[in-house]
Amino acid sequence: MSLLPADAARACDDFYLEWRKVEISDEQAVEDGYLGVSEAVARLKSALKVERKINDNWPNRLKLAFVGWGKDEKPVSERRTADVIAAFNLFFPDKMIDMTTEKLATAPDFDKLAAVLPENSDDYAVSVVIKSSTMQWKTFLTRDISSMFKLRLILQEKVETEFKLVDKNGNLVFLDTFSVNPSQMFDFNYENTGYVEIRADRYSSDLIMNVIADALPPPVSGN
Repeated sequence: MSLLPADAARACDDFYLEWRKVEISDEQAVEDGYLGVSEAVARLKSALKVERKINDNWPNRLKLAFVGWGKDEKPVSERRTADVIAAFNLFFPDKMIDMTTEKLATAPDFDKLAAVLPENSDDYAVSVVIKSSTMQWKTFLTRDISSMFKLRLILQEKVETEFKLVDKNGNLVFLDTFSVNPSQMFDFNYENTGYVEIRADRYSSDLIMNVIADALPPPVSGN
């Protein structure tokens, strides 16, 4: 059974080492945006290093107080909260964060966030609101001498995340929103022997070519 439409398969005979666009989807709202949330957390840490002069010996821990979704900032599911916690664990040392979820706020109001902190705490309550999360996929074809064809699949997230830090008195310490668009790229090399070689790469917003057809990296020529 052919994996490609007939016209796309015939198009493979017309070019070598040149990517041809097969399909570009519309952007679709998704709840899965782990790469985007992770990159947003990384940008939060970079921003705090500059604005709050934090380092690995920073005395004020970040206490997770709220995780919300969408423009209405509704509390998210346990799975989405777990994604946020995993992102913080990836970029912050354990001594700088408290990701326990027994006492999360019901809304990102300053007073409700502050109430999550222990009495006389010097920590900062953290609100994370994922304002939007979309996914778009793009597929391209090419050929080289050693293979029947190569199929490239690109999955690009667009995630906008707001971070808010509040102290024990309900004072705003930090507020910023980060928009990121990390991508995953999968290359499927269908060889003449019937073997399929798969390669996967990830790109941050800063590294991605921005995954448009004109900026795609050239395919690797077979030996």
